[in-house]
Amino acid sequence: MMDKPDTPYYAVIFQATLRADRATATDPASGQDYAAANEEMFALVAEQPGYLGYESYTRTDGVGMTISYWESLDAIAAWRRLADHARAQGNGRRLWYGWYEVETVKVERHHVFGAPSV
Repeated sequence: MMDKPDTPYYAVIFQATLRADRATATDPASGQDYAAANEEMFALVAEQPGYLGYESYTRTDGVGMTISYWESLDAIAAWRRLADHARAQGNGRRLWYGWYEVETVKVERHHVFGAPSV
């Protein structure tokens, strides 16, 4: 679990399921499979202005969840428009995801008690 930034900040919550028949499909144009594309996106997003970090989990029902943290809506919009990210999004819809949901929220307050047990 990452240390959270000072409020206010924004969080983009991405949840998805991989298509069982296509989770290892390779994009013909780039030769990338899902794992390689995912690694590339995590490296690329880390270079983006306004990006603050992320957390990634797989829920007990198998749904993958990544929460990325941002300074502003403008920074999120710039990431969404980035050509390499747009290509990965297209591949996600075409090759890898059976379902996904994206939520963008503004975090006004954040409180923590104790430490998580892992």
